[in-house]
Amino acid sequence: MAAETPAPAFDLKLHIRRIRAELEARGIWIDDELDESLMEMMRLGREATEAGSSPLGDAGYKGAAVKLHRLVKVREDGSYVPQIANYTWPSLLQKIDEINRSLRQRTRFPPGLYKLVDLANRKAQSEQEFRTYLREIEWHLKMT
Repeated sequence: MAAETPAPAFDLKLHIRRIRAELEARGIWIDDELDESLMEMMRLGREATEAGSSPLGDAGYKGAAVKLHRLVKVREDGSYVPQIANYTWPSLLQKIDEINRSLRQRTRFPPGLYKLVDLANRKAQSEQEFRTYLREIEWHLKMT
């Protein structure tokens, strides 16, 4: 009876969603680099499916999965050091350099810190909002 039941089709979208959920559950902030890697997996998996093969057997998809695994491993090991790269407001350059220096001195990073640095880099629309992110990052550094 079990031999008659066909194997369920591989659901690529569900697979990528599960990977994202697992990363977030493990406290890994999905920054631009991880997101690009996940999107590359999605694209290569879709291409493999359109070509009529399973994404799990496709060499390109496997390569993208290995790249994602490597990026995740670096973040889990704590050797990935987030840095503030938003230099839009020149008056804050000294403060940014101070924070980046203290970030480089750390060996472990709680997930909230990744998130704050990423948000400061990408989401700050005004100097006041950016200052708020910097204060939050400083507070986070003092608490951990």
